[in-house]
Amino acid sequence: MIQKTGETMAITKDEAGQTFIVWLSKQKQRDDPVGDLAVDLLRDPHRPRSIKTREGLLFYLTMKHDVDECVTDAAKRAWAEFIV
Repeated sequence: MIQKTGETMAITKDEAGQTFIVWLSKQKQRDDPVGDLAVDLLRDPHRPRSIKTREGLLFYLTMKHDVDECVTDAAKRAWAEFIV
């Protein structure tokens, strides 16, 4: 579901009704950067309970964890797959 909140489009659930975190948890077994992201993000006890926008995901990764471009690329790929 896409909701407009001010100037930001927030996707709270995919077409199957999953949140991003639920979707990501199903990607842990993948042998690629998205799978690595899933393992790392879900292991973090301080991760947000919900991530509603791609920008929110990238903010969390870059501001809280100072990650490199490979991780942000994996996050962008994961978000793109989630919203399809």
